[in-house]
Amino acid sequence: MVAAQTAGARPYLMFDPGTIGPDNQPMVIPLTADVEDLQLTYLYPPAAAGDGSRLVGATAGVNAADEAFPIRVDVRPPAAGDAPGAASRVTGSPANIQGVRVSLVVRSSEVNIALAEFPWSLLPAAGNRAEVQGLLGYRRMLFESTVITRNLQSRAFVYTVVDPAGQPGMNLGGG
Repeated sequence: MVAAQTAGARPYLMFDPGTIGPDNQPMVIPLTADVEDLQLTYLYPPAAAGDGSRLVGATAGVNAADEAFPIRVDVRPPAAGDAPGAASRVTGSPANIQGVRVSLVVRSSEVNIALAEFPWSLLPAAGNRAEVQGLLGYRRMLFESTVITRNLQSRAFVYTVVDPAGQPGMNLGGG
């Protein structure tokens, strides 16, 4: 095994199912090679009418728990009957998350000696991590996508809208 960010190291996106092996070490499963970073940023609704949405985990160098508006598991989540404008719907409760931005930095699988200069060795900034130095000679790409989590709203229906007439945008037949 080679230490991270040293010659010969190859990063992997790993899955930790929470199990412990016979050696009392976590049993992790490699999912895919050449993923150097995965960052998650959480989108919350505006605190007041006219304000912008709030992002948690997007301030470079600041832990999401230390932000001005942190994720809070010690507050009451909104109840299904709470009004859309209720105070419980704008707290830092995870139940109020409206979207998740996924930022993924991947690199080429092999060193390219033509890229062994400084600009190509930087891992691009992602989430709350600033741009950092990586191993020389790898091409890197940052992929970002925001997924809206409509199914997390406690006042939303938990089943899909079905339209047997086949209206555009509707779920025909529930499939």
